[in-house]
Amino acid sequence: MWDPKDVEALVRTYTNKENLPALYVNQPLSNYANWQYDAVCDCNGEMIGAAVYTGFSWNV
Repeated sequence: MWDPKDVEALVRTYTNKENLPALYVNQPLSNYANWQYDAVCDCNGEMIGAAVYTGFSWNV
């Protein structure tokens, strides 16, 4: 079981531009028979794509 305060401190490093971030945490992804979709819209509200994963990913 993860300690919520430890995970919070680790994830907070992802947005800290002054220091290198911590290694990533593998978040569980809920890929079941029913896929979850979210619309990706531009600043005018027009749909420009779809988000199909419920997890968090981050690339440097």
